[in-house]
Amino acid sequence: MDFKSRVVGIQKWIDKSYYREENRFNKEKLFEQEYLNFQIDDCYNYMENVVGKTRVDIFKILYSTYSQWKIELDKLNIPFYLGVWIYNPRLPKSEIVCAIGKEKIEYYQKNALIWRQQKKKLLM
Repeated sequence: MDFKSRVVGIQKWIDKSYYREENRFNKEKLFEQEYLNFQIDDCYNYMENVVGKTRVDIFKILYSTYSQWKIELDKLNIPFYLGVWIYNPRLPKSEIVCAIGKEKIEYYQKNALIWRQQKKKLLM
């Protein structure tokens, strides 16, 4: 499937609100595996930028998912990691990631920090 067709499929998925099942906060799964993540699409093979309505819609879904998960995590009253990992140019691969438990929190904090440091080196 070419990139344009993939983006059309993502937009249809968004327009039909199919993501609402996938981005739902799942407390039981979180406690079982100590992490949750949500991404729009695993488009590893595509390096093109997503533009227009699809780009805006992806950011809206990421923001609303982050906001919903933050509310649910705050209710648990335990330490947690919650992050938005934006991939550019692979925007559909961007993720909302959360973790609980000391080891998982440290793991995700460390990985997010390593990624930021690598990006900073690439920009210099």
